[in-house]
Amino acid sequence: MNKEKITYASIVIPVYNGEQYVERCIDSCINQKTNYKYEIIIVNDGSTDNTVNELKQYKYHNKVHIYNIEHVGISNALNYGIINSKGKYIIRMDVDDEMYNDRVDYQIHYMETHE
Repeated sequence: MNKEKITYASIVIPVYNGEQYVERCIDSCINQKTNYKYEIIIVNDGSTDNTVNELKQYKYHNKVHIYNIEHVGISNALNYGIINSKGKYIIRMDVDDEMYNDRVDYQIHYMETHE
């Protein structure tokens, strides 16, 4: 598949039953101090807790793309997010992770200078 990459990075976060972490995780991604274009891809892997409701607050955020899929496991959910990404680079996160506010800048700079 030859898909044009229009953003620098796609942050891909597979989520399964992450209601207690997901808001903090996404907010840390949204609050990046960077001039690079990036997107946040959340793949809800068939969560059975309140994750779906937690994700609704991001439904209209311009950087956040939410995919709700049947439970297929973390590896398949991650692959689903990567397939649907538009970024030149992939930054993978777990739902219980948080980003320092300069991580996108740091990682893109590193990848651009070490290609």
